[in-house]
Amino acid sequence: HISSLPSPFGIGDMGPAAKTFADFLYRTGQKYWQLLPLSPTEEGQGYSPYSALSSQAGYPLLISPELLVKDGLLDTETIRHQHLPQTGNVDFVEAERVKNELLDKAFAAFLQFKTSPLHEEFKQFQKTEKEWLDDFAFFMLLKNEHEGKPWFEWPNEFKLRDKEALKKFGDKHKKELQKIKWLQFIFAKQLHELRNYCNSRNIKFIGDMPFYISYDSSDVWSHREIFAIDESGQQTCMAGVPPDAFSADGQLWGMPVFKWDVLKETGYKWWVDRLRTRMC
Repeated sequence: HISSLPSPFGIGDMGPAAKTFADFLYRTGQKYWQLLPLSPTEEGQGYSPYSALSSQAGYPLLISPELLVKDGLLDTETIRHQHLPQTGNVDFVEAERVKNELLDKAFAAFLQFKTSPLHEEFKQFQKTEKEWLDDFAFFMLLKNEHEGKPWFEWPNEFKLRDKEALKKFGDKHKKELQKIKWLQFIFAKQLHELRNYCNSRNIKFIGDMPFYISYDSSDVWSHREIFAIDESGQQTCMAGVPPDAFSADGQLWGMPVFKWDVLKETGYKWWVDRLRTRMC
């Protein structure tokens, strides 16, 4: 996983160390780099990429500050002062603190440099990814506003997606929503650059896509109709496995199963969109 690469920021990212690893693969005659999911996660989900907050978004902590220097959004001295001891383990808490500070500064610089070509690229990204990006931005900001609580514990107006309440909230927090979308733009940009670098060395990615989606995710919050969720937001059927040699009582994974009949009526649009985002 990219997070396991060496980094002075507490967690591996898509910067120089990722390219160094790609160079190693090239020198040793490898053709593939298999990646675990790069989706956003959190402490409440054990930082597991298989219990993600979104099936289509990327994890902002994997954004490289060094590459933001190349984009003119940070300077070398600023990021040098945020270096952390390299212990060989990911320090999610410190990495989040350090990277959030750097990403805040980079976003402020982006807003200031209005002539940067990144602005037009960002506009295009928002249009292309609008299908999931808007909901994800609202989800993440609402989650933050409610102290990290899962969406099914929010007030009904937000839990059940009241249009007027969401519009009022969005009008009040335009800049914060824009920043969440911008982070996804930067993540996608850096991942695209890393993929191109690997491809130039004849190395291809093998991705990993979890089949089920976390109950507390932007997908389930915004598409309850395709999951086993009732009108109040509660699960009616949960994914898991029956008893076997590994577990005498079986397992419950905490994730809602899909309503395949509803998905079929839409031409499996949610799955198609998800595959498009993750495979392009």
